[in-house]
Order: sequence, then C-alpha cells, then structure tokens
Amino acid sequence: MQKDTAYIRQILERHHLSGNGLVKADAGFRNTVWLTDTAAVKIYGKDCTSGAAIEKWIYRDVRPSYAPELLGAGDDYICIRRIHGNSLFHQWYRVDEAARREYIRQTGAIIRQLGSLTFPTPNCFRVPVDWKMEQLARLDTLLDRLADIPDSIPADMAEAARNYITDNSSVLNDAELVPVYSDLHFDNLLADETGKLWLIDYEMMEAAPREYLLDVWHRMLVHPFTYASEEDHAYTKPEDYGKITVWLREEVPELFAHPNLQKRINIYSLLYELELLTEYPGAQWPIQRIRHWLAEDVPV
Repeated sequence: MQKDTAYIRQILERHHLSGNGLVKADAGFRNTVWLTDTAAVKIYGKDCTSGAAIEKWIYRDVRPSYAPELLGAGDDYICIRRIHGNSLFHQWYRVDEAARREYIRQTGAIIRQLGSLTFPTPNCFRVPVDWKMEQLARLDTLLDRLADIPDSIPADMAEAARNYITDNSSVLNDAELVPVYSDLHFDNLLADETGKLWLIDYEMMEAAPREYLLDVWHRMLVHPFTYASEEDHAYTKPEDYGKITVWLREEVPELFAHPNLQKRINIYSLLYELELLTEYPGAQWPIQRIRHWLAEDVPV
C-alpha cells in the first residue's frame, strides 16, 4: 500500500496536483482509482492498453462537455478533475419523476454527442470487417466454452440461444459501425450538486452498431442492480426503471430506428449473458434474463 501511495503522489506532483485527502476508491474492476479532494487518478491494468488509448482520445482530443477535465496522463494512468456527486443509481431513488426525466434528457444529449463521433486518425479502435460473422463466431466460441464447464447453463437453454441467434442473424446484415459507449449504465453517470450529469470510464467504447448501447439499458429494465454498487443494490427496483427507454426513445429516436431493433438487441443481450456465464457458471441472474430475451417479452 505504501508503494502504491508513493507512486500516486509522484503522479500528482508531476502534474502539480494536490494530494490532499488521498484515498483509494472502492471502484474499478480492471483498474485502480485514487481520489484526492480535487482529482481522480486511474491506474490502468495490464490488459487495458486499447481501452486506455480510447479513453485518452476522448479526454485529450474530443473533450466533450460531459467529460471531466483531463489534468494529466502517462503511459499507465490518467488524472481527471474529480466530480463530487452521486452515481445516477444512487441519485435515482432519491428524486421524483420530473428529476428522473431531466436526467434522461441529459443522457439523451450525451448519446447524441457520442453518436456524432467518427473514428480517430490514427484509429485506436478495432473495427471488425464483418460484424455479423464476428458475432456468430463469438457465439460458437462461447457455446464451446460453456460445453466444457459443468452446470454452466442448461443444455436446452444453450441450444435455444444458439437457434435464436442463428435463425435471426440476418438482422445483423450491413451493420454500420461507429464509436459506441457500450458501458453506458447509471454507475458511469455522475450527478453533481447542480444536477449536471457527467460520463466517466470510456475504456469500453468500441466499434459497433449505433444501437448497441441499448443492450445495457435492456438489462437494466429487468435487473437494474446488475450495474449498481453494492450499497445501492437494495434501492434499485425494476419498477423505478420502467420508463427509462420510453423517455430515451423520445430524446434519441434515431437510436430506435432499425426495423429489427428488438431482435438485434436480444441477440446482443444473449451473447452478453452467455459470456457472463463463462465467467460465473450457473449464475441465476443471467439465466433468468436469457429466458426473457428468448421470449422477447422485454420491449426495447
């Protein structure tokens, strides 16, 4: 811990930033985050090279109004202005419907700005040559892995998922790929004391169809706590999230324009759940959600 703290202080000094209030944040799955009174320092994990390049592109070159200010960067870290506020999960159960509607209005504005981005030059994104074939290859790989893991998924469910995706794969034809923030859930949206939303953690941006980000929102309709911090689990009730995609459709109608949107999102969601089951075999939440996606009973 002392070595870690010393390294963070070196970074802060390098960028002439105060170390007052330095603590390690209880956040981050692939990286570590340190907070001071005025800054946040993210130390990238060893497998985050491509994600770090994308995130630095956002902070250095795009500099959108909803991203915290970049204060410094190095090979394995970034420093950004600390946003004092709550994650949108933590804020959502504290406010009335009018405030929730306003948060979705702001989220829609963020999505529209993200949707206007083009791939940078030089390109730090890996852009698939054939999106549809890549998803089908991903399906085969995941099902092969699950077949080697005892009790990872009921055999009939795995077969049903395979049939659903392959039978409907034509809806993925001619997919236009753009930079997409595929991790746009409420724990990555911070609400400050003025009510302004800030979007953080850009590592998981990827080349994908524009509507790909709806996969996360689809999942939040059933199990919003999937992305919430542990302290917010008890307060993330599905009934409080029923209008989020209704409101989002009003704000960003072009995101919902594809004639086969429901099937496309169901395919993305099924692939996500299968991948989750390779990491957490037999986990009940993804198995419950797979039943919903196969039944097509959660409208986007």
